Amino acid sequence: MDTTIPTPAPIAQTTASDTMPTPPPVNNHSPFNWKLTLILLGILGAVLALFIGGYYFGMRQYQSATQAVPTVAQIAKPTPTPADPTSDWKTYTNTKYAFSIKYPSTWKLKEKTTEIGSDFVNFQSPNGYGLGISFQQKDDKNQMGPSGIAAGEFIKRGNIQFGETTISKDVLVYKEKDKQVWYNGVSTFVVGNTKFSISLNNNQSTDYENTSLDKETELTTDQILSTFKFTDTTNSQIYTDPTNMYSFQLPTGWQTTTQIPKGSSRKMLSECNLYIYSDIYPNAVIAVDISPKGSDGAFCWSSGKFYDYTQRFADVAAGPIKIEVTKWESLVTNVWTDDYFQFHGFSDTKTNIEFGLINQTTNKTATEKAFDQILSTFKFTK
Repeated sequence: MDTTIPTPAPIAQTTASDTMPTPPPVNNHSPFNWKLTLILLGILGAVLALFIGGYYFGMRQYQSATQAVPTVAQIAKPTPTPADPTSDWKTYTNTKYAFSIKYPSTWKLKEKTTEIGSDFVNFQSPNGYGLGISFQQKDDKNQMGPSGIAAGEFIKRGNIQFGETTISKDVLVYKEKDKQVWYNGVSTFVVGNTKFSISLNNNQSTDYENTSLDKETELTTDQILSTFKFTDTTNSQIYTDPTNMYSFQLPTGWQTTTQIPKGSSRKMLSECNLYIYSDIYPNAVIAVDISPKGSDGAFCWSSGKFYDYTQRFADVAAGPIKIEVTKWESLVTNVWTDDYFQFHGFSDTKTNIEFGLINQTTNKTATEKAFDQILSTFKFTK
């Protein structure tokens, strides 16, 4: 019998870790807090906005402060008013015709009544050239203008101002030298109630071949003429018709007649009641046609009709209409084209008064201005 005692099996040792359950792994990172983040970002944005706003506000305050006190270089100097070149000139005044004109103190003045009855004044320049102005009442028939013209050819040099009136400037040129200047050509012209003839020439030299007009004298003469003005404003002249009881103001340089003016007769079938014209614009005439209220029939300037016109002005309440015509007929067989025509009518309880501007001149703007002035000052005097 085997008496060997069996060796006991080793007893396994246990620890607390073998007997207790294993805890889950620990997460050392806290969960992300979006709400807190947004709050912090909002605060940061507000601070940044305040900083930027404060910066720009401070810059603007600084710029305003620096601009409020300009430096010497920033102070704008006032633009000097151009000096009047005629401020130290002498003034010639004619009390009979109620006008004045200025001239340089270095020029000499001489006035007289001519043998033919016109009044005359001469402004003599230091170099021998003289500005001669003849004048008389517009209805006087005394001879005015040159009795003869020296050798040469007239060349137009534009227009100049005789006070408020525009007149042409015609230079007499001989062998490429300027010899004389005639204003409004050699023709007379009317301003207000006075008729004028004006020229610039050298009457002191007998050597016509070598005499030459210098530019300075020519320009000074233009400036002298520009200073012309009436000292009596009634010279602008109000035309009044006591029979038909109406009136209007005549533009400067225009006059009236009951006879057909030269150059306009072919346009008229019968005599109109009144004609308004200017020597400065010989190819233009304003005709006045007067008829009883409600009467029919042709105007004195046309028995036909107008073509190709465009309406420029209409006053429905008062009745007048103003039209611009480029083609019109005065007879069925006579049609004129390329004329410039304006028509305007006025009416009261008894009378129709029509004004017609017939114009073939190149200076359409000036004649239209005169026409508009007449219309704007027209009134019935009843």
